[in-house]
Amino acid sequence: MALSRAGLTCVDERHLVGMVNLVVLELEENNLTSVATAPCYSGTPVDVDGLSIPQFQYVLLKNNQLTSIPCLPDATVAELFDAKDNAIISIVDICMPVAKTLLFDNNNLVTFPAFQQVPQSVIGGILRLEFRRNNMGNLPLAHIEPLIHLQNLMLSHNQLLRLPNLAFCHKTLKAMEARYNDITDFDSIFLLADPLSVWDALLFIRSSFNKITSISSQVLVKMPMLAYLTLAGNHIAAFPLGVVDMLPALVELLLYSNNMTSVGEMSSEPLAFNVTVNLMDNQLKCDRNLCWMVGFSFEEKGIDMLLEDAPCHWPPHLVGEEMSQFTPFHIGCYSEFAFIFLILYHRSEQNIVVCMI
Repeated sequence: MALSRAGLTCVDERHLVGMVNLVVLELEENNLTSVATAPCYSGTPVDVDGLSIPQFQYVLLKNNQLTSIPCLPDATVAELFDAKDNAIISIVDICMPVAKTLLFDNNNLVTFPAFQQVPQSVIGGILRLEFRRNNMGNLPLAHIEPLIHLQNLMLSHNQLLRLPNLAFCHKTLKAMEARYNDITDFDSIFLLADPLSVWDALLFIRSSFNKITSISSQVLVKMPMLAYLTLAGNHIAAFPLGVVDMLPALVELLLYSNNMTSVGEMSSEPLAFNVTVNLMDNQLKCDRNLCWMVGFSFEEKGIDMLLEDAPCHWPPHLVGEEMSQFTPFHIGCYSEFAFIFLILYHRSEQNIVVCMI
């Protein structure tokens, strides 16, 4: 049933009774303030218990003026429930929709909905949650812990101070996005108490523009599949040594706009795949570790590490120089205790890096 852009202001659930073969309910871009019985009619609401409500595959309600979600008794949504771009303030437990994908971006939710009231027989089917751009300040563990098969959790642009430990879905979680919040503690989100457990499927972590100050190797070493780690715009001063060794599948590491002054040696040996590292807008010093980083950007043929334009802030004669622009010639570099000389010998097939003290 496609009724998008039809100028509707209300839909009575009684209109859906008996349409047992209806699988798509499309009501996007209307002026709906309610999809229920009571707000549409004055007088006593009609009891629809016992009548045949459709078993939807898709319910599409985005771009309306809903302040609450429709409560369709005995109805289930198998694939997608999309209520983005409304004015939803809260979700009543009894009306919680059940679908593989639940989309509630761009609403006015102040609390994360409680999933503990959803029957266990169906809650395992919820795989993807998108709650970007709401006003949520808290996500209680009890509200989300029943989602043991969760694969994608998107929470960017809220007011979250912390996230609960997500270990309950460590076997299935593929992507976690929580950009532009006020989160301070990264480790507590991903810490696994069982020493034998790892994040079996985790590919993406995007937690940029929070207030994270540190990350421990104890957490990263448990993420063998992690390919994209975005922690830009935080307050990180240092990163664990050997981070690339801990993350064998790493493709992209974004650490720009942090408080880093030095780059620890990120790997003990050359990589066999491409890695992008972005360290822009940090206060980097040209020290031994920087020598290693510059050398790493000129690795052997077939190995490409892109070091984005990260300027040097010390010593004086290299202030403002962008590391990605360093070319194979003598670069003088002072440290606090010794004169470090970096020599990059360029050959036709490879570059050899020598650091002399």
